[in-house]
Amino acid sequence: CGLPKTTSNWGVYAETGIWPVKFKLFYKKIMLIHNLINGKDRLAKRILQTQIDRGYSDWWYTETKAMADEIDLNLKVKDVSKSEFKKRSKICITSYIEKETERLTKEKTKLRLITRFGEKEYLTRYPQEDAQTLIRVKLNMFKTRNNYGDKGVCRLCKMEQESTEHLGECNQVYAEKVTQLEIKSEK
Repeated sequence: CGLPKTTSNWGVYAETGIWPVKFKLFYKKIMLIHNLINGKDRLAKRILQTQIDRGYSDWWYTETKAMADEIDLNLKVKDVSKSEFKKRSKICITSYIEKETERLTKEKTKLRLITRFGEKEYLTRYPQEDAQTLIRVKLNMFKTRNNYGDKGVCRLCKMEQESTEHLGECNQVYAEKVTQLEIKSEK
């Protein structure tokens, strides 16, 4: 999508609402567990039940259960409908990703303009070129001095430190202006 290689993956996830691959794979694993536990008696079900009963630390089920515990998802799925388990799983995964996004936005400078996890309206509302510009601004991948380690003053007004936020308010920007409020907005 035209972003620099150094763009934060987590920032892209947060702006687009896309789950990281780790969570997509986890979702597939837990749905397989549900299918096996509630399905017909077959070899795969017996193998899974053995893993559950013995609880060895390096087995597939144990690793999946550890991640489920981390996101507060109960893997007791016997007699739970598939639709109910899907819904509960998606809520737990999304909630965990939202908390992780919130934590990372406080720790990482490049993510300081991220407000929440979820697909932003500007990605579908505006033409692709404009949406690319906006996501670059939101992820601080716009070429300002401050975003690339130079703490110099604005090249345009020569008054304040050049940052994403400043360029949104700089009086010398004659092109279509993106204000700081628009940069930080939920959409």
